[in-house]
Order: sequence, then C-alpha cells, then structure tokens
Amino acid sequence: MPLLFSWARRIGQRLLQMAILLFMVVLTVFILVQMAGGDPATLYLGITASAEQVAQFRQQMGLDRPLPEQFFKLLMQLVR
Repeated sequence: MPLLFSWARRIGQRLLQMAILLFMVVLTVFILVQMAGGDPATLYLGITASAEQVAQFRQQMGLDRPLPEQFFKLLMQLVR
C-alpha cells in the first residue's frame, strides 16, 4: 500500500510542476507580446481602418482592459 501512495504522490508532484511551468510559459509569452509594441487591433484590421472601427474591435476583444484582467481572461480561456 505505501508503494501506491508513493506513486500517486510523485504523479501529483509532477502535475503541480507541469502546471507551474505552463503558467510561467504563458506569463512569459504574454509579457513578450505586450512588450512587442504595436496595436493588435490596428495590425488585425489594417491601417485603413477608422479610429471608430479600431476602438470597437479593441472593446470587443477586451484590449481596452487592464493587463492583469487581460491575462486572467487568457488563463480562463486556456483552462476552458
């Protein structure tokens, strides 16, 4: 019986390590994308898009929200 608990504990530790690593990778990529500069809405819609179209797209995609909120939304979408 102790062998079973040891095995389950090791699996639990590995899963926790994977979750932490995945979180760190997602956070790093999110930060790098934010630091890359440029407006994603303008890049997606093109330079011919009006300011109103860009603002509407930013609102629809949540790009007008604070960065922590955007990151939390990204995490929730990944979990789902």
